[in-house]
Amino acid sequence: MFDGKTANGLVRHGKNYDILSVIDATKASQDSGLVLDGVLNGIPLVAGLAGALAREVDPPSFFIVGVAPTSGLLSPSACPRLEFDLAKVEANAGTLVDRCAKRGISVTGITKVLRGLPALASTLTLAGVAALGDSRIDNLERIGEARRREGTEDNAETVLVRSPMSCRRWSGPRSAWGI
Repeated sequence: MFDGKTANGLVRHGKNYDILSVIDATKASQDSGLVLDGVLNGIPLVAGLAGALAREVDPPSFFIVGVAPTSGLLSPSACPRLEFDLAKVEANAGTLVDRCAKRGISVTGITKVLRGLPALASTLTLAGVAALGDSRIDNLERIGEARRREGTEDNAETVLVRSPMSCRRWSGPRSAWGI
């Protein structure tokens, strides 16, 4: 939680989303505000998705997922080689999308940590995410360029997620910013 700039910004300053809980198994049962800066904010940290969904009477509309270290990128010293199995990413994201859909929740996949890697974006859209989010315009452009080059037609929106300023959904034409 301490290294997640986007999550921290949403918890502290998010004006477009009512943050209901934050998943962090290492700090479950604590208040996110107390963990971040010592100020109680009433947003609980929970161990997993089941815990987040179990506590909500009215299901949330969005589930924001991502990994975002303070630097915005995984440093070579922190992770000299990052390997991931796209089939497992698709299966896990698909499970998350299905579980959330049963409650009317749309899933946004954050692509920032992998610099808008087109293969990740394609995998997440195949899994059924409603949107791809990133805080860097160049990453969203990279995804848009790959979609055009490959002739990919999907329904996933792209979302510019910024903190601590308010987050906003890009409502302009998909051709703007090459998205």
